[in-house]
Amino acid sequence: MREKSRMTGFYEDKYFKPGNKSLKIKEGFITLVGWAFVMGLMTLVLISSMANIDSRLPKLIPHDSSFYEINHMAFILFTLSIISFLISIFLTIMNNYRNKSFYNSVSILDMKREKKREQLFEDYVTERFGNRNFRHNVRAYEVSPEQCLEKNTYQKLYNKYHVNDVD
Repeated sequence: MREKSRMTGFYEDKYFKPGNKSLKIKEGFITLVGWAFVMGLMTLVLISSMANIDSRLPKLIPHDSSFYEINHMAFILFTLSIISFLISIFLTIMNNYRNKSFYNSVSILDMKREKKREQLFEDYVTERFGNRNFRHNVRAYEVSPEQCLEKNTYQKLYNKYHVNDVD
């Protein structure tokens, strides 16, 4: 599975992977609660503004002053809803365009360079701290001062072999 995801070179989200039903249920529930809150607020304001026109509707927001204030609040809520809808549509289109052009124009991950970096890392760590089995099975290990790593050790190692992709 790990090799398969490395071959694509794209970012993967846990939500869209197979399984993860609890994550999908949780995020779906949060989305539904958020929309229920927004729609409930809009319904509350609109019913209250229409209660002055139609006497059969309940006055959910008691107001003593005037019809103007409730209508003003309804107008503001309606305008902000339209603006947020348009912004979300615009940002979605912009994000899709940017991702499409980015993935088409740039090589995301060069697998040969990645394999070379992994091999360099493994060789360096094996030389410094012992083989892989020893490193993964040891419970306590005292690092001698000569074995301590400098701040940019791996970056220097990758620069030495011209496989550093980080500026």
